[in-house]
Parts: sequence; C-alpha cells; structure tokens
Amino acid sequence: MAPALSSATPPDGLAAGGMTAAVEGDDTPARLDHHGTERGAAGTAGPGSTGGPPSGEPPGQPPFDPGPVRVLGLGGSTRPGSASFALVRAALAMAAAVGAETRAADVGRLDLPLLEEGRAVADYPPAVGRLLAEARAADALLLCSPTYLGTLSGAMKNLLDFFSLLAGDDPPYLGGRPVGLLAFGGANAAHTLTALGHVAHALDALVVPTSVVVPGAAVDRARGAIVDPKIERRLRRMAAEVVDLGGRLRRPGARMAAPLPPRSAGDGDRIG
Repeated sequence: MAPALSSATPPDGLAAGGMTAAVEGDDTPARLDHHGTERGAAGTAGPGSTGGPPSGEPPGQPPFDPGPVRVLGLGGSTRPGSASFALVRAALAMAAAVGAETRAADVGRLDLPLLEEGRAVADYPPAVGRLLAEARAADALLLCSPTYLGTLSGAMKNLLDFFSLLAGDDPPYLGGRPVGLLAFGGANAAHTLTALGHVAHALDALVVPTSVVVPGAAVDRARGAIVDPKIERRLRRMAAEVVDLGGRLRRPGARMAAPLPPRSAGDGDRIG
C-alpha cells in the first residue's frame, strides 16, 4: 500500500517521528542495528543473522549499540499543505520502518529570517538554534525541495545556508554524515536534485547512491498518497541507504581519523 502523506507538524516547524517498527509476523519491536542487521528489543539477532559478533568486532567485546539511527528530514515550501514536505514525512516514515528515530523540519513553518553574515546564533529567533541543534544530533539527513524556476527554492536554500554556522564544529558542517536527496516537480526537477547535491557536498555530507525525483503525477494530493509504485520503491531504497550508512558511519573509527584542514574564503563556499 502506498504510504499516506501528511504535512501536519507543530507550530515551531520541528516534529518527531516514529522510532521502531514491528517485525512482520511478530509483536517485538525491531530495528536495523549499525550493521544493517535486524535486531529485536532485547538485542537478539533477527532473520538471516548468525547471532554472533558482527564482522570487525573482537570476540568478547560488547557490541556497539548507541540506539536508533537519528534521521532529520528537511523540506517543504511556504505553501500551505506543501507536497514536498509531505514527501519528507513519507520518506521519514520509511526510515522509521527500518528502525530510525526521525525528526522533521518544515521550512514553511520554521519562518526563518535571511542568513546575515557575522550575526551570532543568539541574535536570531529561537527556531535557528533549534534547527542547528537538530542537525548536530542527527546521524543522517533527508533533504527535499520543490522545483522553482529550474532549481531549489529560495526558502530551502536559505535553510541550508544556516548550516554554514556549523563551520566551527568538529567535524565542521555536516561532518561526513549521509544525506538522501529528493526533488519535487516537473521536467526541471533533475536540476533541483543537482543543486541539492552541490550544497550537500559543500557541507561535507555524503550523498547516498539513490536520489529521487518525484513528479507531480506521482502524488495524489486529494487522497494524500504516493500513487507511483516505482517512486515508492525508490523512496524506500533511499531511506534504507540513509539509515544503514548513518549507522555504519557513527561506529568508532568509521570516519576520517585525521582532522580536516580548515576552510577559508578561497575555497569558494562563502565569498561576498
């Protein structure tokens, strides 16, 4: 059955999603662990697992288990009932179905001001600080933009511009975390996907292999459902990749051991 689309979210634009999903034919909550293995609530291995220690973990060592992978979905538009934000919620539901803990940020409800160079985070409305806190807490992200004049929307670009305030973090920006990309629109939506990819790379994110262009005909706005089975399958594949890679990369030693060199204006990211 095609997942229902919902654009409901609290007034601050940040909403929590589901954390666990039931294994088919069982009432025990299950999730994918950091190796992509399905595990029950008590930590028992799921179907297809040998039950032994994961590959690469020394025998006798306790398994690395920091809890569910945290996925933050960002998207939407200033239009009420945004279809692009509904797609974010649908993709997050798919991530939750494979064990992720999800959060959603609606660009239309966040009501962010324009980013101003040199302005401190404390001088912005509280929504900016909450957004940055959610980004720091996330193991992986989903980004979705509608297509405006052949590229991503100004509101979505402004939201992503605020992540430049993460430059002083260690690691900076999104620090090598995986990102899934979605673009909603017509024939030019592929350009939107490309633009999102450029921004994700500038923020030191890792774009997962599957990206999704969602045409308007794939969404039944009246019923609030994805009606194209191919789009639904691609969304599920992308969500699974984001959760799996997000879990793998948070393991100790999984990311780059050497610190990244600091960026400067000469790198071309923020010149003006």
